[in-house]
Amino acid sequence: MYALAQAYSMIAAGLAQRVIVVGAEILSRVTDWEDRGTSILFGDGSGAALVEHVRDGGFLGFELGCDGTHADDLSLRAGGAILMNGAAVYRFSTRAVPASAARLLEECGMCADDVDLYAPHQSNLRIIDHTARTLGLPPDRVLVNIDRYGNTSAASIPLVLSQAAVDGRLRPGATVLMTAVGAGMTWGSALLRWGAEPR
Repeated sequence: MYALAQAYSMIAAGLAQRVIVVGAEILSRVTDWEDRGTSILFGDGSGAALVEHVRDGGFLGFELGCDGTHADDLSLRAGGAILMNGAAVYRFSTRAVPASAARLLEECGMCADDVDLYAPHQSNLRIIDHTARTLGLPPDRVLVNIDRYGNTSAASIPLVLSQAAVDGRLRPGATVLMTAVGAGMTWGSALLRWGAEPR
């Protein structure tokens, strides 16, 4: 979300015409295979998006935040492996993610009924389901691939959107809500209208 917001800002300010945002993770390199609390969760992946100015639609808004008091709940020490307090990350995520999405929808003058597809970070199916229920989004509007690829972290939203486009679920004009949570602890949401023609 932070990279998309930066790309949008650069284009809006006239500093760039097009920006490629890449989300790539090789989490297998930083996974402690003896730690069943993390080794069974993460996957490797990559995805990219070309961001450019469009005539209509595009990004409608962002909501970003960070709470460093929870930084030790999910971290990567220099030269070490991923360390995660799963219960604490779950508690944080189930509060921060739905609240971020709700604030963004309100700021954009929209509600769950206006969202055609929800593309969440594929961190945990229970977090995804909780967020969708809290926001009032039915399961048929929620994009999920964690069951096939695991948590691919920064790559998960580009991967789930790409699959939705291939499957025909992501169509031009669709209103897409995206949310993510990550180390730090950080969170972010973005709302966009998909597939508008470039300017």
